[in-house]
Amino acid sequence: MSYQEKFPIGTVVRIAPLEQLQAFKRDWRYHHPLQDEQLQFAGTMDKVRPVGFYHGGDVIYQLETARELGMKESWMRTDLLPFHP
Repeated sequence: MSYQEKFPIGTVVRIAPLEQLQAFKRDWRYHHPLQDEQLQFAGTMDKVRPVGFYHGGDVIYQLETARELGMKESWMRTDLLPFHP
């Protein structure tokens, strides 16, 4: 099985709005849960850096600015939106 990310490395994305992140944090019960510290990035733009795949095909993203600010947690596809300038 070949996995494919929606946002390749280098893609500028917008992190989902706070309400969407809070809903994901509340409802998601599997791997890589959203951490409280990640909520501060709601609605901001960032650039995709390393992309990985969880067993079963879920895409796990790392984001450039968040990482530079010490945020080592991963982001799921549902946490990110396409950026349209």
